[in-house]
Amino acid sequence: MTHRHLIIVILSAFSLVVFGQAERSDSIGKESFFSGAELSIQVQGGLGTGTYAPLWISNNHYGSVSPYANSANERIALLRSIDNDSLRQWRWGYGLDLQLLQNAENKFFVQQAFVELKWKKLQFTLGSKERQIELRNNRLTLGSMTQGINARPNPMAMLQTDYVAFPGTSGWLSFKGRTGYGLVLDGDWQKEWVDKSVSTYTSNRRINENVAYMKIGKEPRFPMCFELGVHAITLFEGNNHNTIGSINSALTFDLGTWLIRGYFDHYLENMSQFFRWHGIKDHLFGIEVSFPKNRFVKSFVMEHFGTNGQHISDSFYNDENGLGWHSWGMSMGNPMILSPIYTINNGQHILYFQDNQVTAWHLALEGQPSDEIDWLVKYSFSKNFGERNNEYPGSIHQTYFVAECGYKPHWLPGWYGRVAVGVDHAKLFNKSFGAMFTVRRSFKLCR
Repeated sequence: MTHRHLIIVILSAFSLVVFGQAERSDSIGKESFFSGAELSIQVQGGLGTGTYAPLWISNNHYGSVSPYANSANERIALLRSIDNDSLRQWRWGYGLDLQLLQNAENKFFVQQAFVELKWKKLQFTLGSKERQIELRNNRLTLGSMTQGINARPNPMAMLQTDYVAFPGTSGWLSFKGRTGYGLVLDGDWQKEWVDKSVSTYTSNRRINENVAYMKIGKEPRFPMCFELGVHAITLFEGNNHNTIGSINSALTFDLGTWLIRGYFDHYLENMSQFFRWHGIKDHLFGIEVSFPKNRFVKSFVMEHFGTNGQHISDSFYNDENGLGWHSWGMSMGNPMILSPIYTINNGQHILYFQDNQVTAWHLALEGQPSDEIDWLVKYSFSKNFGERNNEYPGSIHQTYFVAECGYKPHWLPGWYGRVAVGVDHAKLFNKSFGAMFTVRRSFKLCR
């Protein structure tokens, strides 16, 4: 998609917001278009010793941080959350999030551009929006088996529902789901970046996502609930398509001041695996504990990740027609399967996951000693075995570590600063030590 087409999409999206505001002025009241919105201006700078930034400094940030060691970016965003209207039947939100980058795969990105409208429990979203992973702590997790938080959001038309109680169950059984169709906009970048003599590329990918969940439980009346869902996503171009998915489950105990959750994702490589069981080696298993309010630790996460159960004909996240599970070179799934942006074979750029047989352990902690200070620590250890048809002679061990601290001073309302320091012992893309510095100024508009 050209910049001209992208501008048209953005202007069309915001026209819908303005139109919707005018149409519903009687029911919502005479509030400003900016009521409840937040404007933020952010500057980030990264320094490092290797070619690439430490994994947890650059990954799982919706693709907004350059994977390279020395980089900078400037970001301005205007966002209005749909939760501002939580007491109304009709709710609306929007966002425009622009970014300039240095030492990145592109110099300018529209990170987010969306409008959304919600009536009771039914919601429609149009555009590209950063969406969170369900059933886990997004700040601490490794990510997702399918649609994660590692790559830039794709522009989509998405229809979804909150949980709706099944008739006759008094709210003990409920269902929710979503379906969406959209575009992957990195075609021009793929064409320029890959070495065409050794790698395929696509220029016009489409994406279809379908999700369905059921929940057994009735909060807050009963502290335990069980959730089970299916997540299926198809990438396609012309007559070629590639479908992946996962079965996701979680058992949650919400004890008021304590929250304990165990969750399990089972990966599905193609459509046939949606209808036959093939073991549990392709999985993400996690335990999350949120503690009563204290000055030391707020939440703890431990996860195990594995992709050694692939069928002989499958290659995790890859596709023979070039419809791999990546966007702008970053994995759209789990970053433990190293993104193609890190794949350089004899100086040649290849859009291919060359290291997708992995087992990994992950530990993460976060805390908030005061209203002004927050911190988190993540550590991951992986054994990497290569790719199904090109395995290493032995396993390669990788470690990834990051420590972060944020400061929101009372004496400077609206200001926030954050420092992240990371170190990787990673033979697959060299050892690296680096830091990321972030300063952000936020403004509440028309309170």
